[in-house]
Amino acid sequence: MAFLNSVQLIGYLGKAPMPFNSKNKGSEFSMASLATNEPVSNEGAHKNIVEWDQLIVYEDTLCIAKTLKKGTQLFIE
Repeated sequence: MAFLNSVQLIGYLGKAPMPFNSKNKGSEFSMASLATNEPVSNEGAHKNIVEWDQLIVYEDTLCIAKTLKKGTQLFIE
C-alpha cells in the first residue's frame, strides 16, 4: 500500500535565498527561510503564531530562487 504526504505552504521569505555549491558533486543549490502565520484566538484575544520553515532549492527552480527578495510571498507545494 502506498502513502503520500503532501504539504502546501503560503508565507513570506525571511531573507533572500543564499546560493551554495556542493563540495562533493559540484551541484548548486540555495537555502532560504519561509515564515508562515497561523491566526489564533483564545478567549477573545487574537494573535498570530509564526512558524519558520527552511527551504532548499535545487536545479530547475534555482533560476527562480535567484530573483526572490526578502518579504516575497510564496506558495510552496
